[in-house]
Amino acid sequence: MDDSGLSRRIHKGGSLTWALSELARDFIRAHVKPGHYTLETGSGASTIAFLEAGAQHIAVSPDAAERDALLEEIGLRGLDAEKLDFRVGPSQLILPFLPEDLQLDAVLVDGGHGFPLPAVDWLYAAMRMKPGAVMLIDDVDLWSGAMLVDFLKDEPGWKHLGTPNGRTAIFRMTAPFELKEWTDQPYTFARSKWRQRARKVGNFADLVVRGEFSTALEKVEKERQRAASGS
Repeated sequence: MDDSGLSRRIHKGGSLTWALSELARDFIRAHVKPGHYTLETGSGASTIAFLEAGAQHIAVSPDAAERDALLEEIGLRGLDAEKLDFRVGPSQLILPFLPEDLQLDAVLVDGGHGFPLPAVDWLYAAMRMKPGAVMLIDDVDLWSGAMLVDFLKDEPGWKHLGTPNGRTAIFRMTAPFELKEWTDQPYTFARSKWRQRARKVGNFADLVVRGEFSTALEKVEKERQRAASGS
């Protein structure tokens, strides 16, 4: 069934169209199986795609009107409304309180796009994903989404499966989730080391300009010892 009209009926009282791309919805239909546990931030045609695939699905959106419109559409399509757990509220307030033993097979991050919401949604959803699960991140042409994609492309435990139409990035989680310190995150480390070095050089130069040569030399020696120890 065509979902283009569905997005117009659900969002903002029919005044706006926010629909996941058809390629991304096809991916959901192809990879989500009956009995899978799934989650999305946001709601719309994607919600219908998850339910059509037979998932036990959680949708998180602050708009109760979207929930009501979706339930009406679910009834019209003869889908099982019992498989939808629609939670009304901001994702940053709801996701932290999902059951800790929840084991998600697929996740769609498509809620708020202002910084840092895509990353917040990723964090709390990833904590409840099982190895082998997939995550779709929509609207990655926005900086807040693109930053998350660039991070995950370099992060061990995540495999980039593609970005259909340059809009929806798809990743597979290949290892149990682990939140690491910045030094163990390749993307974060690579973009931090030169800033750190520039700061230290600037501090050294300030000490020399002020004539504090002994302090400057002490700092150089401490850095040499730290580098030698690998810390």
